[in-house]
Amino acid sequence: MATDAMRSREVIHRARESLVGLIGIALVTRCLTDTGFQIFYPFLPMLAGGLGLTTTRMGQLLGLRNLTGLLSPVFGALADRQGFRKWLRIELMALSAGFLLLALGPSLPVKVFGFILSGIAALAFVPTLQGYLSHRLRYSMRARGIGIVEYGWAFAGIAGLSTAGWIIERTSWEVPFVILGIGLAILSILYYLLPPGHPEGTRPRMSNPAASRRQQLTNLVGSLSVSAWATIACTGFLSFAMFNVLIVFGDWLTQTYDLGAGDMGRVAMAMGIADLCGSIGASAYSDRIGKRRAVMAGGVLAIAAFVLLPILGTNLVGAVGGLMLMRVALEFAIVSLLAFASEQDSHRRGQMMSMMGAANFTASALGGFSGPWSFLRLGITGPSLLAVSGMLACTVLNIGFMREPQGRD
Repeated sequence: MATDAMRSREVIHRARESLVGLIGIALVTRCLTDTGFQIFYPFLPMLAGGLGLTTTRMGQLLGLRNLTGLLSPVFGALADRQGFRKWLRIELMALSAGFLLLALGPSLPVKVFGFILSGIAALAFVPTLQGYLSHRLRYSMRARGIGIVEYGWAFAGIAGLSTAGWIIERTSWEVPFVILGIGLAILSILYYLLPPGHPEGTRPRMSNPAASRRQQLTNLVGSLSVSAWATIACTGFLSFAMFNVLIVFGDWLTQTYDLGAGDMGRVAMAMGIADLCGSIGASAYSDRIGKRRAVMAGGVLAIAAFVLLPILGTNLVGAVGGLMLMRVALEFAIVSLLAFASEQDSHRRGQMMSMMGAANFTASALGGFSGPWSFLRLGITGPSLLAVSGMLACTVLNIGFMREPQGRD
């Protein structure tokens, strides 16, 4: 009996060590991928100048990059069928190649190809990683685990972008991309050591090998529940709300308060700290209060932040405080929503998370157009009103259609 108890404790200890290592590698990877994704926003003029493009044309390329997120469900379906580890490695290698081509490419077309390739790989990697983690983590601790990995977005804002700015100031705009490319190539090798994404015997299989092409396509894409589709739509509306304000807050602060690059760097660090607080809050409390309720709470707080933003924006401290409240609320809702979505269709997690990614980046592209348009006409009130409408739609979907899975622990 004592021997059996010792063996049980040893198995539990090894399982915990495996999960700690898994989450640690995923967190480091997200720090690098999110730094590479966010770097274009604060340093847009420098990167555009380095490529010989106008900021307007570079902004259009960023919109095109976000629209490539529509390809995410394809990669998610392939990961469901062929294994998460395989596609995580492929996506990391493609992301590494894209950054290196962007930095070292001999001509503008090659650099632009590298930029688009890195965008496709980055937008495919994140939902694939989320699907993989959902397979490895129990539902009762999934918000905590995914929330910790989501710290990477905040750490990228706090440390990654400030380090990139320091490097660009002392060398050139290409150097951060070379460092990111090499780092991601090394991580793609480490992903060979991770445990399988699909437990043995659970990977979806074709019941009839001679099925028609239409049936094969149906099995690949799958049919999702009403709650799953509502969750995907909620993701899109949340992203639409967020990007309407994110795309213009830099112009708003610089125009209204005459902030310079150094000041905006400190504001970006404050936003990263707010993101970190939201992620920590979700990982600590979402599993306890229920993930659907946590999404609701974050959404209601975000509505309050968007309503207050034009009022608080009469002075710089209030404006930054309102933006930080917005980021805390949205990050809390996003992390909770990711964990909630992971069990909406346990047999097609990769597809589910990838479709959420597609909704996210399609909506962010729309917000990238509507945010500046409304800002030019109504100031910060315009994007705030659009953001409120998006969050109200999320709330309606949450109340009316989204359902927490039953019997999960």
